[in-house]
Amino acid sequence: MRVFNRTELPIAIEGGGVDFRMDRRDGHSVAWVRLPAGADLRPGLAVVDGLTVPMACAGSYPGLPTV
Repeated sequence: MRVFNRTELPIAIEGGGVDFRMDRRDGHSVAWVRLPAGADLRPGLAVVDGLTVPMACAGSYPGLPTV
């Protein structure tokens, strides 16, 4: 595993207290996110009717259906 500073990642979204950086490193997607205190991500993470999440960890999040 390689260590790097968040400032090495290019900014994808910035403003209003949001700092979202992402890049590909060693064949993997890497992201670093800073949000303002109290940010409500529920609307953006809402499950669309009929959507399934094909991840083993999805069952650990109440309300997310698994495949």
